Amino acid sequence: MLAWFNNAAEVKRLRAEVQRQAAVIEDLTQRLGLTAEDVNAYGVSDAERTLVAQGEPIKAIKAYRERTGADLLTGKRAIDSVS
Repeated sequence: MLAWFNNAAEVKRLRAEVQRQAAVIEDLTQRLGLTAEDVNAYGVSDAERTLVAQGEPIKAIKAYRERTGADLLTGKRAIDSVS
């Protein structure tokens, strides 16, 4: 049982680190004047980009989260980065 709690804590820590790194990438992208087409920091798939282009951002967020295991905030940021 203790191992499960340790794993859960490690997963939480890693997710926080990924979010921190994504924020740094987003900041650098803006500072360099790049657009979403120039940088795919979140690894948004072509299918998810298609959903955004079809006006289905919520479906795109859901698809991204299912594919990556990302939390809701990261999923929204990822999809917003290609909007």
